[in-house]
Amino acid sequence: MVKVNWTRQAIENIYEIREYFNYQSKQFAEQLTDKLFEKAKNLEQFPHMGRVVPEIGRSEIRELIFRNL
Repeated sequence: MVKVNWTRQAIENIYEIREYFNYQSKQFAEQLTDKLFEKAKNLEQFPHMGRVVPEIGRSEIRELIFRNL
């Protein structure tokens, strides 16, 4: 099992997304951000999930495509 390290910018972005959708539906905004964090938890058990970030090129740094809104 590995530890997922979040950047401050990533956390801020997720909460900005939450605030954006909060105006339309508080329930949707909460569910969406919860699902984003749950998806990232999968990386702890499956560290090779997702793809290597092309601009970084290091196998230990991955990105997950959640969904296109």
